[in-house]
Amino acid sequence: PSWVQILTFGTLHRQINNPAAFIRDQFDRVAPVIPTDVVTPHELRKKIKNRGLPVPNYFLDPEDDKQFPPHIALLVILQDGEKESQRLNSILYSLAFSLFA
Repeated sequence: PSWVQILTFGTLHRQINNPAAFIRDQFDRVAPVIPTDVVTPHELRKKIKNRGLPVPNYFLDPEDDKQFPPHIALLVILQDGEKESQRLNSILYSLAFSLFA
């Protein structure tokens, strides 16, 4: 756990600037709830909400223009595996992202 989580007793999470790390963090939070059998997206979102967990934005309604589809999340993870987003880990990018976020 990060210092932010420790100081806020787990109610807040640290800011994540890397898109792939953000997606992994969202998935890791809900991973225990994801069933092994096939369920509809509506049922999956309901199971996550019933456990009091935040629903990852790639699990939300695909018809909603504000949400990105799951294949975009997969592409971000694959690009991270190829170290294409390595430049986003610099202090300058972190500072700029924090100022605008």
